[in-house]
Amino acid sequence: LACLLSTLAAERMDLAAAEPLRVAKFAFLLALLARRMDASLWRVLVAALAAGVRAQSALGTLHVAFRAGNSLLATFGGTPETQVEGFEHRARGTLGHPNMLAPWLLMLAPAAFGLALFSRSRALRAAGLLLTLAAMAGSFAAKSRAPGRLLLAALGGVALGAVLLRALPARAAAAGAFWGALLLGAALSPVAGDIAARFQGDFARSLTFRADY
Repeated sequence: LACLLSTLAAERMDLAAAEPLRVAKFAFLLALLARRMDASLWRVLVAALAAGVRAQSALGTLHVAFRAGNSLLATFGGTPETQVEGFEHRARGTLGHPNMLAPWLLMLAPAAFGLALFSRSRALRAAGLLLTLAAMAGSFAAKSRAPGRLLLAALGGVALGAVLLRALPARAAAAGAFWGALLLGAALSPVAGDIAARFQGDFARSLTFRADY
């Protein structure tokens, strides 16, 4: 309803109509899944999301590690893309924008972390942990400040819930946080300076950029 009202009030209704259309397509997809969902389809969808997280995070991290500007393809001899100010050396995966990649990983990483903490299967716990670390690497490589902070808060909330529900001993939570931070820091050490500079950057400039954009 909000998208529809916004469209009716827009100067360019033809462009604004894309927003309610997105909502309608998503609602149709949910209705279709509600009718057809079974255990087999559920497993396929979860596996597809897991594969997507691994692939997007790997592409994004390589993008930053190779300092590929706006195009990882150009690093390996492909045609370079037009440079866009503010996007240089930021992970985008195949989503086209770092601020699309990071929120997408933010939505999926807490579920993977919950699997790592609450599953009774050792294989699923290991898979959930690896997915969580991959999502963190991709998110930090995107250098999107709000999603990066929200991801840490979300993962901390899942861990706290596991401790309160006695699924995770407090000592194991502290040790896991230490080793997770150590491994993630080692993986991102080649670009740690760039990431730190981005997270400590000028927030006022970011707001001005978004207002102009």
